[in-house]
Amino acid sequence: MKIVVPIDFSPAAEHALRYTDEFTDNLNIEIVLAHALPKRIKDSDKQERYRKLVRIGEQYILDDAPWEIVMESGDILDIINDLIQRERVVCTVLGSPPVENGVRKFSSSALRLITSAETPFMIVQEDHRIKSRMEHITIPIDLHSDDMRILEAAAALAMPQGSQVHILASWNSDKSKQNLGREIAEVSVEYFKELGVEATVKYAPETKNFDDYLIHYAQEMQSDLIAIPHHGDSALKRMFGKDFAQTVLLNQYRIPVFTLDPKNNFYFRDIKTLGKRKD
Repeated sequence: MKIVVPIDFSPAAEHALRYTDEFTDNLNIEIVLAHALPKRIKDSDKQERYRKLVRIGEQYILDDAPWEIVMESGDILDIINDLIQRERVVCTVLGSPPVENGVRKFSSSALRLITSAETPFMIVQEDHRIKSRMEHITIPIDLHSDDMRILEAAAALAMPQGSQVHILASWNSDKSKQNLGREIAEVSVEYFKELGVEATVKYAPETKNFDDYLIHYAQEMQSDLIAIPHHGDSALKRMFGKDFAQTVLLNQYRIPVFTLDPKNNFYFRDIKTLGKRKD
């Protein structure tokens, strides 16, 4: 299995690599440093970029995990998508995007990739404090039955680290749907309990900004990760509002976000083995 980390030599990308190295400690995983080359580049410049990637890999990973460098011409998003299609990529770890006009935000093409790729993405913001283990994971759940997949992924992350999971059930004005949401939340708690993972549940009150409520709740729970199921860009916007990318993915508390599409089975056998450590 492989985790892809795009490297553009920015501090944010190097921070994402440091996070990945800590996150994959003693796991059966290979880290891929992906770098996009200009279409026209001198051989000497290409060699210098390769040497720089080697130095970064040795600085942050060294012998902690197997790693490789992939340098290809073109757009980094296309390179990531190509790697996902041809390799056993279990996750892509993205650093925060650069600030443009005083605002840090993802491009529309980056958001399309995050919300349409067959593998999960983890968004790690620069300056996020890296810890030796994830102690708390927050999961918002909606009324989609296949959201159970995010529970399986969260369990794979939580079990080897002894993490506690905090479930936040969204509010619904329809009484029957609200009751269904409570049933799903209770089933979720029992699911984690059977796996030996401690879990709590909170039912969100009526609010116009569920995304804001989620972020503040995750911070209150001292969460080290927010795990979000999505059903494409439009579904994320329905659940969290049109500014979900800024509010949730690039949240003010800099909590890393793990997001996946529960409908995609391509990666799921691999994501469930992510928690299995080396012998």
